Amino acid sequence: MESNDVIDLSVIEELRQLDAGTPAGLLKGLIDLFTLHTPPSLREMTEALELGNFKRVREVAHTLKSSSGNLGARQFSIICAEIEKTVLERDPKLSEKLHELVPNLQELYMPTATALEKCRS
Repeated sequence: MESNDVIDLSVIEELRQLDAGTPAGLLKGLIDLFTLHTPPSLREMTEALELGNFKRVREVAHTLKSSSGNLGARQFSIICAEIEKTVLERDPKLSEKLHELVPNLQELYMPTATALEKCRS
């Protein structure tokens, strides 16, 4: 998967422009936060799903939707939004849909993290 397949490079460019002339490294910091916090969040989401705690699944999806969206990880963010919507709308096939969406999100994590790492410099 190419970086621009999973990452909106225009968002990365905007973050680079915000970074210009600052020692803080905004882009690097956001990528670090995403790669540090997302794996445990995905585990938490999976555990909540297995326990039938759909409210917690939605809460984790909401948080991940925001953090991934801020980095231009559009596919990741879209799946998070689908998870959130599925729970909020009390879809009649809630459990079935979540058991499809959550693994899809987990599978997308590595390509997303890899693409973000390529954008780091």
